[in-house]
Amino acid sequence: MAAILTKLISLFTAILLALGVYTAPQTTDPIITEGEQPLLRVALLADSQIWANSDRHWTFKAACEDIENNAGALDAVVLAGDLTESGDDPTNQIVIDLLANLSVNKKLIASGNHDVRLGFSHTMNRFISDVNTLGSADYTVEKPYYKTEINGYTFVVLGSEKQRLEKAYISDEQLRFLDAALAAGTQGGKPAFVICHQPLAETHGLPDIWRTGDLGEQSDAIKAILEKYENVFFLSGHTHSGFGQYTYDALEKTQLINIPPVGKKASREYEPAGQGMVLSVYEDRVEIQSRNFAEGTWLHEVNPDFDRTFALV
Repeated sequence: MAAILTKLISLFTAILLALGVYTAPQTTDPIITEGEQPLLRVALLADSQIWANSDRHWTFKAACEDIENNAGALDAVVLAGDLTESGDDPTNQIVIDLLANLSVNKKLIASGNHDVRLGFSHTMNRFISDVNTLGSADYTVEKPYYKTEINGYTFVVLGSEKQRLEKAYISDEQLRFLDAALAAGTQGGKPAFVICHQPLAETHGLPDIWRTGDLGEQSDAIKAILEKYENVFFLSGHTHSGFGQYTYDALEKTQLINIPPVGKKASREYEPAGQGMVLSVYEDRVEIQSRNFAEGTWLHEVNPDFDRTFALV
């Protein structure tokens, strides 16, 4: 019965996608820049959240085309969870195929609540398989959390280890893994980047904008680990806030960055679909530039405050 249902979903998805209208991104506003070049440049996306009966597939496809048009300028692509709306296998495969076909060297995905909250054992095993499909030879994962280095900079991906509706569950083992990864990754003053679909509690306008929209019961424990180190950046999605007052937040030491949704229209603040970020690392700073990947345009002309520069200590 499950196999028949999967085939029906796949057929339904293919029919609806065939009926869609695709608009390619423009190519006159490239990511590559003149002058000082960064030591690392990464595209940051979240919440593609595609499903068959919407235009989110075409928005995400256009975003991937913009990335491919600029592949030579990028060292990696990050998708911080909620690849699909329903977590079904056929739709998930569409996202993985689009990412796999990019010629950018590194592709990192985090598991979102929509990805694994139904049929947790199956969807988590699928997620781990997807990570290994997209990953390079320098790591193989067996758990929903992992780390890698890109141009010598540490990226740690966190993920729920139990089924939750909106939040996540982070085990003590995963907390120790995070601590050890940051201890090593921040040596010599280097910045390190932690990717988790859900933001920390009481950040980015939570709980006022969404009562159940935070990471969950291990949020304070993660905060304590992050705050042990300098130059840590915590990257999340989940809230569906567009660029605006909820994008950037901070703990005492840690910079918190909430990535707008790329696949769907944002629920608040700047609304157009296709939003994301370009993160660039230099010797003395980290820069975030706002971009509409589906359109292939920078957003600093909409509002210069959408971009930020963080000095390293």
